Amino acid sequence: MKRTRLVICCSVVLLGGLIFGWTQLPGGRFLRLYRQLRIGMPVSEVQTLFGVEPDYHCRFGRSVIWYYAHHGRFTGKFPAGTPDAGSLYRDVTKLPDVYDHVQIAFDETGNLAAYTWIGETFTVEYLGGSVRGTHFKLLPPGVL
Repeated sequence: MKRTRLVICCSVVLLGGLIFGWTQLPGGRFLRLYRQLRIGMPVSEVQTLFGVEPDYHCRFGRSVIWYYAHHGRFTGKFPAGTPDAGSLYRDVTKLPDVYDHVQIAFDETGNLAAYTWIGETFTVEYLGGSVRGTHFKLLPPGVL
């Protein structure tokens, strides 16, 4: 009987720890933020949601593109030679592809037009729907 109680107590404590870890550790909070993104959100709402300036930003076509890093153990670093923040990219395939960063594109009116979590999600969401993958280079031409 004592053994059964001990197993139940240990199980409850372990489950409570897992739930706490999922909801309070940075990974869980970052996932919740990501899941709140919606096409059409204004820049100000996205800034308020993440609570900080983006880790990197650039331009492509009519779009302004932001990157937010998860800042986890395996989060990638921007490669040496990445153009300075605010740079204009002329080829969507040259946009930084950095693991564990949320990539967010705003259209010319300042509304969220596309987003993905590089390496952590399976789709790129955009105004016309979604495409399988984790980088804006997979979007149909003209989206950005």
